[in-house]
Amino acid sequence: MAWVQFLVVLRELDIPIREMKRYSDLRGQGPSTVHERRLMLEAHRSRVEAQMRKLSGNLEKIAGKIKYYKEMEEEWVIKTNS
Repeated sequence: MAWVQFLVVLRELDIPIREMKRYSDLRGQGPSTVHERRLMLEAHRSRVEAQMRKLSGNLEKIAGKIKYYKEMEEEWVIKTNS
């Protein structure tokens, strides 16, 4: 069950099926492939971290735009109630 759950995690992290198959094949070859499997996971972790930084920056931009719109709405309410 843990293996299936790990595959789900890999899929949710957008690891391509081709890489998942490669990882699975290496796993099937036993402990001699541990180093290569670790390198694969580290490389993907780096890609995920970069994507998270990009998403975080985009989220900040969206938050800034939402704040701007709220300020515009407040100004509009003040102008229309004056």
